[in-house]
Amino acid sequence: IPDSLQISYTRSLTSQPVPEGAELTLTCSSSIQSEQLTHLSITFGKRGGGERSDSETGGEVSTIREIISIDKLLGVVPGPFYKKRYDDGEITLEKRNGEGGQGLFVMKMKAVQPSDAGSFFCEASQWIRDPDRTWQRIAQRTLDIGNLTIQQLEEFLLLNVLQIFLSVPSGVSGCSILTEGRGVYRCVVSVYAGRKNPSPSTPATLTQRSEGVAVNLKTKDVLVSAVARLSRGPLLKRGSTITLICNTTVTTTGPVQVQVQWLRWPIPEPVITRNSGGVPLDLEAVTQPKPIATLMYNGVANINHSEISIDRLSANSYRLRIHMATEEDQGLYGCHAEVWGQDPHGGWYDTGARSVSNLVTVYLYARGKSLILS
Repeated sequence: IPDSLQISYTRSLTSQPVPEGAELTLTCSSSIQSEQLTHLSITFGKRGGGERSDSETGGEVSTIREIISIDKLLGVVPGPFYKKRYDDGEITLEKRNGEGGQGLFVMKMKAVQPSDAGSFFCEASQWIRDPDRTWQRIAQRTLDIGNLTIQQLEEFLLLNVLQIFLSVPSGVSGCSILTEGRGVYRCVVSVYAGRKNPSPSTPATLTQRSEGVAVNLKTKDVLVSAVARLSRGPLLKRGSTITLICNTTVTTTGPVQVQVQWLRWPIPEPVITRNSGGVPLDLEAVTQPKPIATLMYNGVANINHSEISIDRLSANSYRLRIHMATEEDQGLYGCHAEVWGQDPHGGWYDTGARSVSNLVTVYLYARGKSLILS
């Protein structure tokens, strides 16, 4: 059988470094002209150093690795070191119809890695099947495509962070600074080379942290106070509507909104059985409170019971109503006020200014007992 195996390439690799994560496309054309039925196989591979020798002298040894092949039966076979990348779709090889009846073989590596550096080659083999059904290689050609140099990301990725000065209300700043204020901040950049939508479990190709940047805050004062009271009316009993008022006072400049949350503490036993005449109650001396309702700074109401309503009577006055009251609604009620400010772009942020009101005792009249207020 005459040796008619031909192989060529359309473009060779240059000495120009390729950035890590860039896509690499290599092509190789091959053809055979034979009256006998023969098959063609194509292999893309590379030669390169970087592998440590197992001998006592150490040093590096040259390696030849098959990247991917189309075998004599037209099956795509990845090399052992590239199987995972092939399974992940990062390395592909396809056959196209080229000019003059030649087969055009196109290999793509979607994101080159530092380990891909080396001298690439394309190898074509011609095969024939003997009468005993075994395959014999009768011709082979190897063509050097060129040397690939990888420029690693860490060589050209630099993080520059400028000094930042913020003018914000007390206790607030940008960059996820909520209450801590002045400090040193850093940004972390993770690069996923060649991946458009990496999953949370995908390891980053490179992660770098910037140097620390000192953030200085120019703050303005925001003062807020809150006073709670029980609305005047007939003695409360089971089924009545409990009405509580929270009056707030805010001293600051610029537009603000107040967010009010109502809380309830259980009544300590001495308060139920005996009232000492308006002696202030120690908030820390009782158990943890239960959130009842919140009127957000944007007007949205969050309530924990269908028989509860909350609204704003005026710019500084907020009302809580508990309809169809039961013994479970008895307790010490207080309101927490926090101030939200508006930035120059129209966004709202928590200024960190807060106030806790006095406590109001709510007790339902029953069996001759009097309403207790504090």
